Amino acid sequence: TFWHFFFLGAAFLLLEVQNISKASVVLGNTWQVNAVIISSVLGVALLANWIAYKFPKLPLAPVYVLLIGTCLGLYFVDLARFGFLPYPTKAFIVGTLTSLPMLFSGIIFVRSFAVAKDKSNALGANLIGALVGALLHSITFVVGIKALLLVVAGFYLLSLFTAPAQSKS
Repeated sequence: TFWHFFFLGAAFLLLEVQNISKASVVLGNTWQVNAVIISSVLGVALLANWIAYKFPKLPLAPVYVLLIGTCLGLYFVDLARFGFLPYPTKAFIVGTLTSLPMLFSGIIFVRSFAVAKDKSNALGANLIGALVGALLHSITFVVGIKALLLVVAGFYLLSLFTAPAQSKS
């Protein structure tokens, strides 16, 4: 159970740091990039909580397919192709695309956390995983920024394999 939350945290923060790095290529390396990405993350977190609330019996298998699928799909999307658009438009598109996996991971987190027996340890494992994910960003010097999405997808796959049985259904 704790590994599940660890892997969710590692994937989430690695994806967050990767999103900021990739978005800075399109939006410029300014405080506005952080504002766009962090606002997008907060928006999808709110949406994920609403979806989990409205659809409490939503099976997580398709959510995992969408989660890993969007990570792999984003691997093939070149965000620089949106560079010609007006800033508000490209900020919306880049923010939405890069944060889409977080919508699905948010649903998984909410559902998993709801059934966790030891919530404080689950949250602690998630935070330690987030720290590991942030530290892993430095592997971009070896594998490149784009390949981080494959690492993120791998972490999410590990979270699937370590998910508590009651949160998988």
